[in-house]
Amino acid sequence: MTLIEFYDIAPIENIISSLTMQTDRVIFVGTGKRMERQGRGMQRFLDSRGINAEFRYVHINKHDLSGIVRTLESIIAEEYEIVVDLNGGEDLLLVAMGIVYERYKDTKRIEMHRYNIRNGTVSDCDGDGIVYPKEHFEITVRDNIDLHGGAVRYANAGSGCGTYSFDLSEQFKGDVLALWELCKASPAAWNRSIDILNETERRTKAAPEKLTIHVNTDAILGRKDGRERFKLLLTFLKDLKKSGCIAKLEYDETAITYEYKSLQLKQCVDKAGNVLELTTLILAMELRRKDGKPVYNDAMNGVCIDWDGDIHSGADSAQDVENEIDVFLMKGLVPILISCKNGGVDSDELYKLRTVAGRFGGDYARRVLITTYISSSKRSREALRRRAKEMDIELIENVHLLSNEEFSKRLRDIGIRHFD
Repeated sequence: MTLIEFYDIAPIENIISSLTMQTDRVIFVGTGKRMERQGRGMQRFLDSRGINAEFRYVHINKHDLSGIVRTLESIIAEEYEIVVDLNGGEDLLLVAMGIVYERYKDTKRIEMHRYNIRNGTVSDCDGDGIVYPKEHFEITVRDNIDLHGGAVRYANAGSGCGTYSFDLSEQFKGDVLALWELCKASPAAWNRSIDILNETERRTKAAPEKLTIHVNTDAILGRKDGRERFKLLLTFLKDLKKSGCIAKLEYDETAITYEYKSLQLKQCVDKAGNVLELTTLILAMELRRKDGKPVYNDAMNGVCIDWDGDIHSGADSAQDVENEIDVFLMKGLVPILISCKNGGVDSDELYKLRTVAGRFGGDYARRVLITTYISSSKRSREALRRRAKEMDIELIENVHLLSNEEFSKRLRDIGIRHFD
């Protein structure tokens, strides 16, 4: 079977039929140098999934209707069983395909369909009542990034660079939500406490994977604000013990010794925003549709994306262009990129989110900013809200004031009109 694709800048427009049908050949019709480059990337993507299809490229003048018709006629004359995917492509290409179909519908078997990327429905476009594919298709976060020519950089806990894959056991999820309750009580105090904790641990020069931390109090009390910092640190460690993040806490006037319950929980307090990210991930993953299937078919947090898919190491890593997305969800074929901020937010964050979402989702991507706090200035808050609306970025503000049920509902409703 031969599949005719009309080149579109969004790769998902051109690959969905290849992913869901048993095709032997893909004929790309379009214009521009990017068509063949994208086609090669798509072929590698399909090969990695065991789908071996021959790719052929046919260039046309997008302004010449008669020439496009002749080109399509020459393609159809050579093929026996033809499926035409009407996703993507210039308007004139679609008009030309309609002309060619009318001429050949009685002598050639030509199936035409259009896939709605947002909601997964398929429309029959040749009037025979048959559609390909028939079922909703889903891809993972990594699939989406790979398809757009990027790659996920992975890392171990404490490495400070890359995506850390958490094992989301029920016990761990409960521990994270307990930490979120502690953070919710006062996000500003949480941020300050995390800063003091991290600076203290850096001074101990303990290995990132070490769970037991021993701190000489002189290292803290010797500072100008040492007594205040010591008091805040000790109070925070007691709170972490109550929440279950640390298993043991011992202290006197000379030293503090504490032990994290697990390396994963240590990672939770490595940065002030990690608990908000993980809470967002956990609540989103637990959402279910009426049929019991997940609302979001895949989810990752702290996703470090290399833009060109060529990950370097060592000194060469300076060549890489990378961005981190706090939470990355997939709803079928639609990517949802979320920035989580447990503190002040400025417009730079909006531009970063829009840029990364545009590169790894285009017009289909949904963009969301989740925050506990924007600014103490009413004027700044209103300006950021207006800018977010102009940039089609959803805002979930004051998330620390929401119950988990309310937070889950907001996550369920992300881009709800977008998917209708």
